[in-house]
Amino acid sequence: MSHTNSTSPILNTGVRVQNDENGDLINKLPDEILTNILSKLHIDEAVRCSVLSKRWEGLWKQTSHIEFDVDHMIIPMTKLLHSRALSPHPGSFLSKSKAEGVYRYGSVVFQLICHHSGDMSSCRFVHFQNSLSIGEVGIWVDLLVERKKCLKDLSLKCLPDLGEVSKLEISKPRFRCGVFDCLGSLEFIDYTIDFGYAFEN
Repeated sequence: MSHTNSTSPILNTGVRVQNDENGDLINKLPDEILTNILSKLHIDEAVRCSVLSKRWEGLWKQTSHIEFDVDHMIIPMTKLLHSRALSPHPGSFLSKSKAEGVYRYGSVVFQLICHHSGDMSSCRFVHFQNSLSIGEVGIWVDLLVERKKCLKDLSLKCLPDLGEVSKLEISKPRFRCGVFDCLGSLEFIDYTIDFGYAFEN
């Protein structure tokens, strides 16, 4: 008859962890540690963790960092839209689904910012050129700065729209004058900056 020790050694340390027969140890960690873990994930992954248990429900709203990545989120959105419709031309519908997924991404980002209730200190947006052209990115940044007074670090990365591979040149991004004044660091990736009003006091 085999016997299982009540403690399990961790390799290369003198620490021994007590086995928990009534549940896993991670659920007993403080909220601060769990939200720190969620801060390392893309926002869609962090939100999905809410279904793990009531212990995780809503914890993403307290994260100190949010990563909005359209390139990461658009695939599940497209698959979801594709699965909900019947089309005799799956290939053509897939492109329509992707376009619809991009459109919905802007709304999802807005809603997630509105529902986040913690002290966010940093945020990163990875978006398509279309979101910049129609003013969505400017709206996201305005909302973020207005609601998150602890925000210090912001990163913006622009991707080619729906299959384009050429390098982007964004001449007229729509950012409110002085919107970046509260930040300690600001990063633009794949932007061509030829405006200065957003940096003026």
